Amino acid sequence: MLFGRMRCTAYDWIGEPAQNTPSQQAAARLVKDCVLRAPCDVQQLHPRDGNVHRLEAETACAFFDVLTPPYDASQGRGCTYYLPEGEHDGHVVLRVWEDDDVSVPGVRYRGRRVQLAWP
Repeated sequence: MLFGRMRCTAYDWIGEPAQNTPSQQAAARLVKDCVLRAPCDVQQLHPRDGNVHRLEAETACAFFDVLTPPYDASQGRGCTYYLPEGEHDGHVVLRVWEDDDVSVPGVRYRGRRVQLAWP
């Protein structure tokens, strides 16, 4: 967080995640629900842990997001948006949301090589 405050909720899929079609739904369990206030520690989301997430501003805010490797649909790393559809057996049901007006632009990182360590 650079400044301000936002709520972060993160989910893990239960079973296989929804596919990239609007009719697909999948169940997920809540793994994080917190309010981030600047300054705060680095928050990490991993490919299989807490990677389905929602960031919602509680005040005017800005954050710095580093995504590696970058989104690349041809490599199986597309950016998919989900909407909560309800609850079932104590879990949230998410469905794929598609909107042609939404895009996630990227900029090529030209800095030093980054070494990742997954827990």
